[in-house]
Amino acid sequence: MKACPLDIRWEHFCDLLDARVLAEQQIWVVVTDNANHAFNCTNGDVFTWKSLWKVLCEVFDVELVPFDENEKFNWVGIDEGEGKAHLLAAWDAVATTVAICIHGPSL
Repeated sequence: MKACPLDIRWEHFCDLLDARVLAEQQIWVVVTDNANHAFNCTNGDVFTWKSLWKVLCEVFDVELVPFDENEKFNWVGIDEGEGKAHLLAAWDAVATTVAICIHGPSL
């Protein structure tokens, strides 16, 4: 299994949220006097894709092919889908098959 298609996030911490915590937060927002304000909700769980892919490969007994950490991320090309033609074609096929309506800028 090729590790981490999200190379920009390889070693950066991402946060998780238990659905029960989110549900409690949604209820709290409705019943509190602080309505119409924006709130962030997290329970402090964090992970890196670097560590998660390793665990997933161990669980499913597949070989991990690590992300090349010397490879530089192309900030300019990402907006244009550079190097991702096969992904864009796959998305177009799925979107056509299930009649997904995309609003906003096209991929």
